[in-house]
Parts: sequence; structure tokens; C-alpha cells
Amino acid sequence: MPWQLHAMQRLRDEYGEASLLEYADRLEDVLGQNDMPMPDFPAMVWSLERLQCDEDVAVGIARDGGESLAFVWPADKIQFVGTEEITLVYEADGTRSVVILHRYVPPGE
Repeated sequence: MPWQLHAMQRLRDEYGEASLLEYADRLEDVLGQNDMPMPDFPAMVWSLERLQCDEDVAVGIARDGGESLAFVWPADKIQFVGTEEITLVYEADGTRSVVILHRYVPPGE
């Protein structure tokens, strides 16, 4: 399913939408490998990633109705207040790694 990307214009211009969306694809793959569904917005799952030019970003994904939402913002603009840190295993290209995610669930859900 195609992503609806929410990102600063500067990031879109410098890295391109396709490059930014690779991080959302990876995050969705991490969830899938761990039998976790994509959260329904406003619940979200976030990860911290480093772009090609050593810029740190926060990548968040969620599903809203039939749409997949991807958020890519400079890491210094995002605070993981009210999130639960979860540690998952991810395998890509024959290499296993540990991934730390931040899961946000709105109060009362």
C-alpha cells in the first residue's frame, strides 16, 4: 500500500521522497517480522534512524482507515513523551539486529 508521507520540505528536497519512505518500509517490515500490526492512528510506532548524510531523524508509521501514514522529522523536533520503548529483533540480508522502537498509544485506548 502506498505511503502518505509527512515530512519537512527540506528533507524531501535533500533526500527525496522515495529515500525517506524506505525507512517507513523498514519499520513496517520490523513490525511484520515480529507479528505486530501497524497501529491505527493516532497510535503510532516510531524509530530513530540516521540518513545517508549522518542526519538523525524520527520515523513514525500508522494506518488511518485505508491509508498508510509515514512521518519523517528531524530527531531534535520529536520527543517520545508518553511512549513505551520496545526492543525487537529484525533480520535483513541474513543479518539479525536489535531494533528499539517507541510505541505511542493515546490515553484511554
